[in-house]
Amino acid sequence: MSNGEHEPDQNLDDFIDETCSCQRNIVFPDTFRNVRSVDVFFLRGSPNPTVLQRIGAWLVGMTLVGLGLVFLTLAARRRDEGHWIDFWIMIMISLAFVWLGTTTFRNGFPRRQKPTI
Repeated sequence: MSNGEHEPDQNLDDFIDETCSCQRNIVFPDTFRNVRSVDVFFLRGSPNPTVLQRIGAWLVGMTLVGLGLVFLTLAARRRDEGHWIDFWIMIMISLAFVWLGTTTFRNGFPRRQKPTI
């Protein structure tokens, strides 16, 4: 057997391996792991976030705060219409979005590390 006979099979195997490695992050278990790490960063932060993480946290945080303010204006409308139960539900949703947004926005800044004794 010469090398020419095995070359098409080797090229096909390389192509399949390359395709599998490129698609690794778009199938279920790997995307779940990636999303979890992003959620942990947004909620807990990082001592020294990268520039991309900072910008992402700031954008997501500002979006959530903006959404909370939208819910606040909707709550004011419901109050003016006399729907008090809807008003309080909208206020709670608004406060949750504003809290989550400020927490996420704050996680975009580097943190001081506690000194070790």
